[in-house]
Amino acid sequence: MVLKYRWRRKYMETQVLTCIMDIFFIGTQHILYKQFLGKKYKSKLLLTAGWSMCFLFWKTGGNLFAGYKSLLYLYAWSVNFVTLCTLYRGHIKVKVILMNCVAALKFAAEGIAAFFLIFPAVSARERHLALILYPGVRNIISQLFFFLFVEIVLVIFVKQIQMKSADWFELFLVPIGSMIICYAIWENTCQHIGLSQELAAAVLAVLNLQAYYEHQKLWTYVKKDKENELARQQNESFRLQYKKFKERWKKLCILRHNMANHYALEMGYLEKGQYDMLLEYCGERLEEIKKPIHIINTGSIGLDSILNYKLETARKYQIKVECQIDIEKEVTVSDIDLNILIGNLLDNAIEALTELEGDKRKLHLAIKAEQATFLLKASNPYEGYRVKKYRGNFLTNKEDKRIHGWGLKEVKRVVKKYHGKMIIHTENGEFNVRIVIYM
Repeated sequence: MVLKYRWRRKYMETQVLTCIMDIFFIGTQHILYKQFLGKKYKSKLLLTAGWSMCFLFWKTGGNLFAGYKSLLYLYAWSVNFVTLCTLYRGHIKVKVILMNCVAALKFAAEGIAAFFLIFPAVSARERHLALILYPGVRNIISQLFFFLFVEIVLVIFVKQIQMKSADWFELFLVPIGSMIICYAIWENTCQHIGLSQELAAAVLAVLNLQAYYEHQKLWTYVKKDKENELARQQNESFRLQYKKFKERWKKLCILRHNMANHYALEMGYLEKGQYDMLLEYCGERLEEIKKPIHIINTGSIGLDSILNYKLETARKYQIKVECQIDIEKEVTVSDIDLNILIGNLLDNAIEALTELEGDKRKLHLAIKAEQATFLLKASNPYEGYRVKKYRGNFLTNKEDKRIHGWGLKEVKRVVKKYHGKMIIHTENGEFNVRIVIYM
């Protein structure tokens, strides 16, 4: 009776753990499918209901085909495929490929997990008993390996976010650390793995999903911050344009109001034969009308906004700006990347020029877009010691190097993203940068 009770209890524990890990597996699949295909429905309720039905069909099939592994795998694949077609967008061929990739990754994860558990740590008999009688921890470790594989696939193929060294470390830290903890649980309690140990390992696995979603939220907030900053600069650029045009319109209105007086004065010059005075007076009026408005209008909102915003900042510091802009083709570089490229280069140039005397504050900027090429050149003088290089990057002169010195690194990252080239020269106290991006 006692043995029967223990057997039932162990069976219930196994079922609970299996359900938790199935939910974890569903969550991991959802991450992969959402990134590659996109959801059909925005409602989280419909998404949850669809995967819940898939889960119920899994369990039903597990009971019906318990003794037929081949039929069970085919049944599970079919149910998963129907769920995929129902909840996610994309071509059927792509979905079939993704399904097979998931199956391959799952198979690899289970194989690696089994290898780690068979790795010599206890006697062969104890390992054999653990693999047969206590498969829970092995299942958890295999799910963690599958989760890690999915993260790597997303980073390699989706490339929504440029990964840095710290991001790669964070990518591997959470799942691998969880695997080490699960393996330690199995190794130290091989003969008496109980519900508490299995649940602890399962909760640890679920926390990996939570960590992933928190990481995604963080990157979403960072992206929104960049978009908000870009929108703020665009609004500021539009405000400056409106202010300039308003001032110009006001001058034209005043000129029109005083037109009668101007004509009377001109007639007086004519009647008295003072042609030199008339010519000088007309020239003054003409110069006033033709006075240039320092507004850049290329047709690209992203390019115009960042240029007008930064060049207006340069003029506030009495920096003489020479611009040569020739846009023959639509610029396909994203507004955020344009903001990073031009914003960081002009920020560095303005900062360097403010340290010079007034007559030396000159900034030359050239931008050209033709065919499949976006060309950007910027040059400005600077003073002080020569800029030092470290692994291809230029070191900042500011004291806190942890906060500063990221401008050119970000420019370099964007150039690399578009498979472009960046060349920097710093001879004779002149900082020259040339960027070529292939659109």
